[in-house]
Amino acid sequence: MKPSEFAEIKEKFEKEQLYWESLKPGMIIYEEFGRGGWDMEYYKHEIISINIDERTLTTKDYSRHGEIVELKSFSTIEELNKKGIFLQE
Repeated sequence: MKPSEFAEIKEKFEKEQLYWESLKPGMIIYEEFGRGGWDMEYYKHEIISINIDERTLTTKDYSRHGEIVELKSFSTIEELNKKGIFLQE
C-alpha cells in the first residue's frame, strides 16, 4: 500500500469516527426504505445507545410503536435536508 493510499484511508476513517462520535442518545434519525423507483419512505427513530466500534445504533422505532431495533444504515435530519428532503415531525 502506498503512503498516499494509507493517508486517504486514515482520513476517511477519522471523518467517520468523528461522525459517529457526534451522534448522541435522544437524537432523532431516519431509516430510509425504498420501494423501487423514486418512492422513498423515512421511518423516525430515536437513538437509545451507540456502539461506535460496531457502527450500530440501538433505537426506538416510532413506526413500530416504539419497538427497539438495531440500525447500521440511517440518515440524520441534517443529511436529509442537504439532499433536499424536508420531513415534518
